[in-house]
Order: sequence, then structure tokens, then C-alpha cells
Amino acid sequence: MSEQPTIQDLLDVYRQAILIEFERKTIEEQRLQAERKAEEHARRRAAAVEELLSHVGRLTQAVEQSNDLMFRLATQYPISDAVQELASEVRQGTRQTNDILELLLEINRLALVHLTSKDKAQKEQIFNLLKRSDKITLHKRLEIYHSNLNLLLEREAKFGGNAPLDLQNQIRDIREKIKELELQFEELEE
Repeated sequence: MSEQPTIQDLLDVYRQAILIEFERKTIEEQRLQAERKAEEHARRRAAAVEELLSHVGRLTQAVEQSNDLMFRLATQYPISDAVQELASEVRQGTRQTNDILELLLEINRLALVHLTSKDKAQKEQIFNLLKRSDKITLHKRLEIYHSNLNLLLEREAKFGGNAPLDLQNQIRDIREKIKELELQFEELEE
């Protein structure tokens, strides 16, 4: 015959169940509190990043204004082709930096939305924006490397068939870097 549990046994089991439930609620509250802290930290970090990007944007505008002034001066006063080319490249680089900053700001905004929502469509939007940002960055880097390669090839042509070894090495290195970046770009396209 099996023994019937006593009232004391039932009270002990009930107390244990209450303690277990209390521990579960405590753990759940701690987990929720940690999540809230993490979300708040992420929000503060995102806000700080947005503020930093805003400062960088203002700095970029100041540099762009300076470049515009330099470009206007370059067109008014005779200066070397190399300085004009440099001014043009700096101006193009500033525009590219602005494009990247705009993407970073948009990514940051979407990340803030992501913190407050678990929507799958928003996550997909963030992923696509990050992928687009990577593509644009790689494309800009490829443009810069191609431009540099063209400059080096022009220099090489001035030497005829007797280009210095360091120039040949620079051309080879840039071509390798271009191939590497093109592979990365193709991977992003897939």
C-alpha cells in the first residue's frame, strides 16, 4: 500500500512550488531589466553615433566649401595640372564621403527602429541597406584605385619601355587590389 501524503508534505511541496515560482519571476525580471538596459545603451550609443555623424557631416561641408574655394582659385590663377587634378580628386572624395555619411545616418536610424521593433521586414530593410552601403563603398574604392592606376599608367608611358621598378610595382599592386575589390563586389552581388 502506498502512503498518503500528509498535510505537512503537501505544505512543503506547495512552499517549494512558491519558491520556484518566485525564483522564476525574479530571473525573468532580471532578464527583462537587462534587456531594457541593453536597449537603452544601444539607443544612447546610436544617438552618440548620429551626433558624431552630424559633426562629421558639418566638417565635411566645411571641407567641401574649402575645396570649392580652392577649385575656384585654381580656375582663376594658373597652377599646375597636378594641383588641379588633386583639387578635383579631393572634391570627388568629399562628395563620396557625403554619400557614405548619408547612408550611415540612414543605417543608424533603421538600427534605432530595429531596437524597438522585431519586425522581419525592418530587419530585411536594414540588411539590404547595409549591403547597399558596402556596394557603394566598394564601388567608390574601385573608382579611386582605377583613377590611381590611370595616373600611374600615364607616368609609365612617359618612360617608354624603361619605367622604374618602383613604378612597375605600384602598378602591379594596384591591379591586384582592383581584382580583390572586384571579387568582393561580385560576392555582394550574389
